[in-house]
Amino acid sequence: MDRRPRNARTERLTDWRFFIQIYLVSLVECHRRNRHPTYPVYRNAKFIGLMMWPCAMSMWFLYMSEQGLRFHDVILVYDKWADGYKGFSIDQLNNFVAVGQCI
Repeated sequence: MDRRPRNARTERLTDWRFFIQIYLVSLVECHRRNRHPTYPVYRNAKFIGLMMWPCAMSMWFLYMSEQGLRFHDVILVYDKWADGYKGFSIDQLNNFVAVGQCI
């Protein structure tokens, strides 16, 4: 609680150093699991997970673009995401999000 709030214009939640750290930690974890006899099946699980999340996010944005909402229409909209946004009702928008998350 002593920290000041993050400046959203200059401070990012993630950056290239964060992704490098995730990649290196997953490599170390995979190397450690290769030596341990009880983890033969899951040795590449974290590395595969790192490849899956960009694919999942891309599929969500692809689905939303097929519904008529481009990348810039769904990122940082905050209070604009309401009934009548881009000609859709709030129920339609919520349905797009729910279906997109299931892909």
